[in-house]
Amino acid sequence: MQFLLNREGNISVFRVGVLFGVLGIIGIGIGFLAFTLEVTNRQQPFFISSYPGATELSRISTMQNAQIVQYVVAGVTADAVAAFYQAELDRHYGQNASTIGRQLCVRTPPIGSYSDFQEGQGTLPFHFDCMFDNTFLTNVQFTKVRIHPGVRNDAENINYEGSVLITYEQQWSLP
Repeated sequence: MQFLLNREGNISVFRVGVLFGVLGIIGIGIGFLAFTLEVTNRQQPFFISSYPGATELSRISTMQNAQIVQYVVAGVTADAVAAFYQAELDRHYGQNASTIGRQLCVRTPPIGSYSDFQEGQGTLPFHFDCMFDNTFLTNVQFTKVRIHPGVRNDAENINYEGSVLITYEQQWSLP
């Protein structure tokens, strides 16, 4: 505290002003650094945990700052996978089952199957969408997770029955 006193032993207004000026400049520097790190963090895909045992099927870059990643997992139901991602959503948003306005994995249609669903034609009976948004100001960063039961497409000789397909649609800000 001695450095804040002048020759007469009183508090020096000049020295106190210089101290607050230096602290202000340091505070602005730390704030700028934190802001820069936040923006830089959003210039890459927003990664979330994948379902345990899921295997990557494909990864397609749709734009310079977007991609679609598809996973498959066998021996589980779409409801069980959706419950896993709901727990991830709860962790990401800091919410629980009693949170008002809780972000949810949404099932479409809410019950039953789509009216145009026909087994063997490759159409989906239903799907879940879970949105993980990490946007900061105008810096976009999100991953939309779509979950649906595996289906059979006889015309293309593709069969994912007994599996669940998980698709990550990811987008982020450009540098």
